[in-house]
Amino acid sequence: MEDPFLLPVTYKGTQLQLEAQLQVRGYTHRFEVLVNGNAVYFETDEEGEYRAIAVNPITDHTPPDTGLLIAIAEAIKAVLA
Repeated sequence: MEDPFLLPVTYKGTQLQLEAQLQVRGYTHRFEVLVNGNAVYFETDEEGEYRAIAVNPITDHTPPDTGLLIAIAEAIKAVLA
């Protein structure tokens, strides 16, 4: 596995720095991003777009805002471009 890094995400006009980690698994990969202490995983779908596939609540039971998840997926794509 790769070392954690800070993923810059712009959401609602605010610049966030979220801890993320690339996880390579065989021929595929995913990103684990910590959002308010909760691990959110992003994998590519059939069209090559990133989507949130799982949320493991640790600190609370409120899932992240859908708009924030979209912003994170776009930030991942931007980092890889």
